[in-house]
Amino acid sequence: MLMDAWIWRQCGKPYDKDAQWASEGKVLLPLLQNMLSDPWFALPAPKSTGREYFNYGWLERHLARFQGLRPQDVQATLAELTAVTIAEQVLLSGGCERLLVCGGGACNPLLMARLAALLPGTEVSTTGCGWYQRR
Repeated sequence: MLMDAWIWRQCGKPYDKDAQWASEGKVLLPLLQNMLSDPWFALPAPKSTGREYFNYGWLERHLARFQGLRPQDVQATLAELTAVTIAEQVLLSGGCERLLVCGGGACNPLLMARLAALLPGTEVSTTGCGWYQRR
């Protein structure tokens, strides 16, 4: 959601095809740490959310504390935020042998690679990209 919202606002594209744009950037650790400090991430499982919380306004509030950020770096940082928060929840729940990723993120090679790196010993695979592949 956040990666798509960012690239839409910056480039007018619905998503970052093959993570091309994020791959041009680098993870901004201060921004990542700032976003990870959001209280939602500290809530105990089970939990669920969506665009009602994690939307462009949420992102703007976190970006407002930083100046002169390259848009590609923000995209790379959002990909890392996604990977880190998923991996953290998997590990907190005791880990797993296989993680099935679905939706648009399953078509994002950077996200899939980061999940595999953050979850050694876990097979990270996709259920398929569905209609995302056809876009």
